[in-house]
Amino acid sequence: MPLLLYGASSLVVTDPVILGTIFLAASAPVAINAVITAQLFHLNVDLAVAAFLETTLLYVAVLFPLAYSFFRQG
Repeated sequence: MPLLLYGASSLVVTDPVILGTIFLAASAPVAINAVITAQLFHLNVDLAVAAFLETTLLYVAVLFPLAYSFFRQG
């Protein structure tokens, strides 16, 4: 999804800083607000916590280093 959004945005936006921001925002992990909302509305908190942990670990371990090296080069 982040690459699709980056590709669509590059048709309209030419500034590399804005394109990088769009890419990082699209690939960012699930926010802690999902966990808070699940707890407030008595939903499945375990599912929200699992999504939060998995996406955060994936983002920190894989996506952020790749995006950093990609945007650092050019």
